[in-house]
Amino acid sequence: MEKQADKENSDAETAVAVYDLQVVLSVPNCLVSDFYYLSKVASYNFTIFNIKKDEVFCYFWNETQGHRGPVEIGTSVWKYLSYLDAQGSVKNVIFYSDNCSGQQKNQYLMSMYLQAINKMNFDSITHKYLVTGHTQNEGDNVHSQIEKSVNHFLRGQPGIFSPVQYSTIISMTKKKKKGKPYKLVEMMYSDFLNIRDTGIPIPAISEMSVIMFKKSEPLKIYGKRSYGDAQFQIVVDLEMKKTRKSGSPTFPDYEQAYPTPFKVAKKNTKEKLLGV
Repeated sequence: MEKQADKENSDAETAVAVYDLQVVLSVPNCLVSDFYYLSKVASYNFTIFNIKKDEVFCYFWNETQGHRGPVEIGTSVWKYLSYLDAQGSVKNVIFYSDNCSGQQKNQYLMSMYLQAINKMNFDSITHKYLVTGHTQNEGDNVHSQIEKSVNHFLRGQPGIFSPVQYSTIISMTKKKKKGKPYKLVEMMYSDFLNIRDTGIPIPAISEMSVIMFKKSEPLKIYGKRSYGDAQFQIVVDLEMKKTRKSGSPTFPDYEQAYPTPFKVAKKNTKEKLLGV
């Protein structure tokens, strides 16, 4: 299995992580249907699991702070890469995820990786997409453990009425009784970065199963159509796109994506819970 081989055979300077977005966590949430008539407020938990260190990061926000698209996913991955970069000991990063094109397999995320390889200190960043039908992964196990914690909480409480309660539950959840608690990163609207607005032309990469970025060739993106391919091929070469007038692509710092929190739709305002 590709992922297991990466975990066992990679050196100490290589991080191997799986990431996935959990199903929507809604409030109110209770074991009885007393609140069926209320419009629900959605919360999102994006999990990154470092399978070599058995370390889990949960990036959490609710619908008033962000959506669940490439801006939110890309920002969370950027923050995780920044965390690894600050440690100084990781030189190569390998990510695994499913093939969701709207969230994890799009030009915006590729552009973000390109930005990271140019601005951070990694030698390489590789993203491997799990084969359809075999996408069960460690992130799913984390989400299952969180769901168990939620159900345990609900058996002793009347319900969950605020996203803050989910934050508390996630931060207290562990993979094992003596394992490490999950690291909760609460995301506000001001944390999300405008990874869409880069001006870097990245074509669709839907046919690729593996994407790789190299510090030694920071303007190229390499790809494989399957894990078994012997060699990478160049998918994007920005060196070929530069002109005398435009020069090489630049990588300015990201700007904030959202100027304010999102307001609750007027038609649902009276049905939403207060304080969210």
